[in-house]
Amino acid sequence: MAFKVITNPHNPLCGLSYDEVRERLKEDGSFIRFLDAGNQDNTLCEIAMYNDPGNIQYVRKQTKRLAEYAIDRSPHVIGFLNKQTSSLIKMAMRRDPGVFTLIRSQTEELCIMAIRFTPYMIQFVKNQTDAIAREVLSANGGLLSYIRNQTEELCIIAVNQNGLALAQVEKQTEKICRTAVDQNKDALQFVSDEFIHLFRE
Repeated sequence: MAFKVITNPHNPLCGLSYDEVRERLKEDGSFIRFLDAGNQDNTLCEIAMYNDPGNIQYVRKQTKRLAEYAIDRSPHVIGFLNKQTSSLIKMAMRRDPGVFTLIRSQTEELCIMAIRFTPYMIQFVKNQTDAIAREVLSANGGLLSYIRNQTEELCIIAVNQNGLALAQVEKQTEKICRTAVDQNKDALQFVSDEFIHLFRE
């Protein structure tokens, strides 16, 4: 690809040769936005992203190679990518699970991956499936309050992992209360009046 010297007098890169543009990008990578797709080769794009990987937002042809280069430097650039592929998302999440909040299309697989890194990601999951809820509660029953559809089965998973999660159960049952108290005697303080008689001697 041959570099075409910019002739538009309103463009700050007007009249500069390829080498001069390269030097300008070393000083301020955001100048990549003034190059059209035909002038943005991989070398110039990588130079633009070297100090600020966020400059990928100005790259007109975001190839997989350039996306991986940017993510390797800063996983948060996943939010700037035009196409968030599963492999790029996983690459970014391995570097920093917090980028889960920047994912536009949350698949169940990606949600579970984020939760395995840190169960607290449940608060950012848009569509909570049963499998996602199980994953969270198996790791940390204390996060039951983040579960939108508290079934008896999910509550039992939560209190079996952490009996004190009984305090977050919206609708207690005998089975949930017994499981909670068996797991942690201190859960007795959270047993509702309806079931407290089961634990009196």
